Amino acid sequence: MSTDRVSESSRRRLVLAVLALVSLTIAYSTLAMAPLLVQMADEYDVSVGRAGLATAAYGLPGAVLGVFPGPWSDRYGRKRFLVSGLLVLGFGHLATALAPDLGLMMSARLLTGLGFALAASSVQATIADHFDYAHRGRAVAVVMGAGAVMSFVGVPLSGILADLTTWRVSVGMVGVLAMLAFIVTAAVLPRSRPTAGAVSNWKLYRMVVGRRPLLVLLSVGFVAALQWMIWAAYVVVFFQVTFGLSQSAASLASVTSGLGALIGSQFAGWLGDRVGHRRVLGVALAVASAVSFALTSAPVGLVAAALLNSVLAGTVGARNVTHTALLTEELPSARATVMSIWASMTAASVLLGSTIGGLILDAFGFWLLGPCCCALSTLSAVALRWYRQDQSAERS
Repeated sequence: MSTDRVSESSRRRLVLAVLALVSLTIAYSTLAMAPLLVQMADEYDVSVGRAGLATAAYGLPGAVLGVFPGPWSDRYGRKRFLVSGLLVLGFGHLATALAPDLGLMMSARLLTGLGFALAASSVQATIADHFDYAHRGRAVAVVMGAGAVMSFVGVPLSGILADLTTWRVSVGMVGVLAMLAFIVTAAVLPRSRPTAGAVSNWKLYRMVVGRRPLLVLLSVGFVAALQWMIWAAYVVVFFQVTFGLSQSAASLASVTSGLGALIGSQFAGWLGDRVGHRRVLGVALAVASAVSFALTSAPVGLVAAALLNSVLAGTVGARNVTHTALLTEELPSARATVMSIWASMTAASVLLGSTIGGLILDAFGFWLLGPCCCALSTLSAVALRWYRQDQSAERS
């Protein structure tokens, strides 16, 4: 019996390690363009806001196609979607690095977005398959913490590498990382069992749409994700423009995003397993509202801005962990379907957030960005009140 427990524990650690690598890769692919926008805009002779459409192009396939892989993952297992998604993600980044003009670069970013759409929904569903609800917050925190580490280390490295070479080398390194994750996942991750049995794709979608608490959770998460992407897509540019920093220095200043997200995710995973994920989620949304406003509206210096950015990222890390823990427990037999819908909505938030942020930035500057993010965080916090604990997965 003890040998079985040791074997099960080892298997779970292996699953967590592989998923952490996948999460790290996906997170980096999502954020890697942020420190490169000014250099890309100069090379293609466009505005920073227009260059930011490269981020929007990444989100488009996930927004349109991201809802489809989930039911197949529930019916046939997670691994094949993780592996194929990473392969497409890698090819997309390598193609982006080689694109000779803006149009081809946008096309390559669409390909990377397709890779995201294939893989993203199966990551969190795989965690939930292996960890029960009472311990899921900490498991989700480990995997998401890996993504936070990459934004902590990788985004500044991306900016520095671009300064030393070109933005193309920086993007190409993301493609290399995705290929490495593809090889490791294909070779090491255990094959998963289907959770939905003979249930049709259409019925899985109907199960999700027919569950009101789940729809509330999805809506809350989307508005909050939109708030973060409006800010995150231009955080490096914020430090460059507001404080006159170089691309390298601004990338280092934005390291507070990764640090905050890492701390916030780990603390929220631990606390959510003890006091309830819904409570922690509500506090995170309220704090995000106040900090978003202060970042661009209060007369703060560089150090204070970096600290506030860290706190804001911490609320995002906490939101991601607690929101995911709740989502994955609402419909256990359709976890990947739920998460594919959520991945599609997340991709839509990348598309809309980066586009809205670019339009605001080009037309008004950063002074309006903070209040917009504040309003969205407040809206998501209010909407969370409609999520009833007695109808949810929360345990008393």
